[in-house]
Amino acid sequence: MSKALLQLAEQQEWQQFLELTQQRQETLSKLDLQSASVNASQYDEIQQKMALLMKLNDQIETVCKQQRNEIVDNLKQLDKGKNAKNAYSDISEN
Repeated sequence: MSKALLQLAEQQEWQQFLELTQQRQETLSKLDLQSASVNASQYDEIQQKMALLMKLNDQIETVCKQQRNEIVDNLKQLDKGKNAKNAYSDISEN
């Protein structure tokens, strides 16, 4: 699921991203690793998968921050354009 979330974030598919995030959170909340009985090799496998999960989370966070910054920059540009249009309108009315 985390790999799919990363792809959705990179593709800016935010509605699907939110839906899958909720599904992933529900799945993770059902895990009860503290009461699970595991042997050494299972422990190592769980540890490796958790490390991968943390790495994917970091990548998802990075992509989301980049996308957010791009959106903020675009909004700033739109606001500058709107202000310029309003200033031009004010001048042309006088």
